[in-house]
Amino acid sequence: MNPLTLPSEEPLLTLTFGDLLDQAAVSWPDRDAYVFSQTGSRVTFAGLKEQVDRLAGGLLAIGIGRGDHVGWVAGNRPEWMVIFLAVMKIGAVAAPQDLCFFQYAETTVVNVLNKAEVKVLIVEAREDGSTPFHDMFGAAGGVERGAPVVERLPHLTTLVTIGETSHQECFTLTELLLKGRDEGLQQQRAKLQAQLSCHDPALLQLTSGTTGRSKVVQQTTHSILNSTRYVAMALHMDQQARDTFLLIVTGQKR
Repeated sequence: MNPLTLPSEEPLLTLTFGDLLDQAAVSWPDRDAYVFSQTGSRVTFAGLKEQVDRLAGGLLAIGIGRGDHVGWVAGNRPEWMVIFLAVMKIGAVAAPQDLCFFQYAETTVVNVLNKAEVKVLIVEAREDGSTPFHDMFGAAGGVERGAPVVERLPHLTTLVTIGETSHQECFTLTELLLKGRDEGLQQQRAKLQAQLSCHDPALLQLTSGTTGRSKVVQQTTHSILNSTRYVAMALHMDQQARDTFLLIVTGQKR
């Protein structure tokens, strides 16, 4: 679908998320990209790019690539942003879910993951190594990495945890970041990133489901970036702004 064009002083962007991050890392390498208020930690644009590139390489290492659907359920934490941008770097499609996701009925969770055709799901692990996914579906003992994790979820072949877990079928985010350091994977990531288009599918969102089961709505990088950009312009945010903006990426537990 071609966008309508009207005269404007600000043409629509035709960049990808990866392009924008790379440009920011060159333009403002030492400027804070985000501040995590709970710990006070700060990460620069150069540091964020390094994290994102490594995770993108790690995703490639476990067989996730362009067009694959990546879901995750996580709270307001730095990893949320890193995951999203890493998914964008390799041309995969993001399918993030609300933090309350596993509080829904099991049939709803199954329906959402199947409709979104989620291939890899990233979840938070608790201090004892358990996860809300395994609370709902049970331990997948004996399941090899890369095989369907749950029979009712035929698309889901890979689980990744944020934090250490006792479930052997899971990768951890730390593992992926270590794998992603490989020079060959970084070359593969860079080559793939250069082939991406702003018109590629980028994000899957689900309707509220008020009149029936939720439906999947697809958005492109082009639509997300430009709608966000014009909101920023309306708020008088620009590249010289030194203000810090509160970012809430997911709902909290009810």
